[in-house]
Amino acid sequence: MAPDESGNIIAIVKEYLGGLKTKGDHIEVQHELFKFSKSFPSSQLISNLKPSDIETYANQMSGLVSTSMSIERVHEVKKFLGYIFKNNLTTLDLSQHIRVRKSKIKVSGGKKGKAPEAIELTPQGHATLLVEIEDLRNQRGPIALEIQHAAADKDVREN
Repeated sequence: MAPDESGNIIAIVKEYLGGLKTKGDHIEVQHELFKFSKSFPSSQLISNLKPSDIETYANQMSGLVSTSMSIERVHEVKKFLGYIFKNNLTTLDLSQHIRVRKSKIKVSGGKKGKAPEAIELTPQGHATLLVEIEDLRNQRGPIALEIQHAAADKDVREN
């Protein structure tokens, strides 16, 4: 299908959607791309899109949905932006300018998505650990004195 000569974003989105081969996820793709096109004025020509326009859209979108949802949405918009570049509707590859910002919340632990394993502790094991921690605390003073004497003699190594 030849690219629409009008250059209107909505017309290009309709053309792109008409050319999709897989119809299974077509509704989600259609919904996201129409949201993308509505974020610009209706008179906006696709050839006048700038990287800053795409980044503004991505920032607005990432604030509205969860990260996993954002990744899927960005992927669809990115494919569309690649399509308009491949069909010479823009001179810039705008698909490089859309990305999801990483969340500032860090997930602790080694394995993602799995709950940490519960460790069972018997009363006897708890008592053993309490005795061990008390013994370590009692060793702290003499060790600190040894380090202090070694530092005075300049006999302290990094390791």
